[in-house]
Amino acid sequence: VPFDTEDANVFLNGVASTLSAVKSAQQQAGFAVLYYNTNSKTVWAYSSEEIGGTNQTGKVAIEGEITGIYYNSTDVMTPSSLQLDNDENVQFKLSSSDVQFAFSIYGDYQVGDKIVLICDATTNADGDVSYTVVDYVEY
Repeated sequence: VPFDTEDANVFLNGVASTLSAVKSAQQQAGFAVLYYNTNSKTVWAYSSEEIGGTNQTGKVAIEGEITGIYYNSTDVMTPSSLQLDNDENVQFKLSSSDVQFAFSIYGDYQVGDKIVLICDATTNADGDVSYTVVDYVEY
């Protein structure tokens, strides 16, 4: 990070946090994805989460190998979701045209690639978690 982090605003998985908490999350998960803004001296960090973990809401980072890229029958050129090797019952919805393009036949990612997905995780009243991909990083 190209600024003094002592005065930085730090967020971990979308919640106000500290640099020590980010470092701890990174050590526990083996990685953390960082974004920063030098003007506002803000760091956004996302650590690994277990798929379907309890009470997941907010941003999470999930690492895995792409095992499936799925398309809606109404638009066979634009992917709608992904599946990772972590859990065959979970699909990750693709949120924007940029994210969809990255996983399309014209994009850079395909089945077998290792990736970290930055997702919005939402837990419904029944405790089921759904994931929407908002960004990605090659692993």
